Amino acid sequence: MPFKRVQMKNQEIIDEIKRLFSFDEIKIEQIEESHKYTYEPINNYLRNLLGEVKPETALSELFRDLLTDTCNIQKFPERNIHSGFVDYVIKDKIAGNPILIELKPIFIIKNKKQQTIRQTDLDFKQHKDQIQKYLKSKDTEYIILRVLT
Repeated sequence: MPFKRVQMKNQEIIDEIKRLFSFDEIKIEQIEESHKYTYEPINNYLRNLLGEVKPETALSELFRDLLTDTCNIQKFPERNIHSGFVDYVIKDKIAGNPILIELKPIFIIKNKKQQTIRQTDLDFKQHKDQIQKYLKSKDTEYIILRVLT
């Protein structure tokens, strides 16, 4: 759903992201009441989660907006790096080495009955094979697994 962009300074956007991720759990009924954000992509992210959009997809849309609005980077997800698809590839303008970003869900619906979304824990060991595969790709030195938190 398209939304109207409100001009915000980078620090204001970052503060909004920090506020969102300061919560371990959010009750669904609170999202419309007390969890409104000036940075509309966060509201869209929460609506997507509630609409049962895949958590990785919802986060990817938020991250894409964040890159565009704070870094003026117009990169889009799912890039083939010969060893699979990675969510984002950002080129380092000085060294030219790409930085791979693989997003993993931050919030998921905990239990539909409880009407709560909660932050997930990230155990990089669960993604070890995926990380190693990406790092073996030509000219890849870095990978960031799940950003924003």
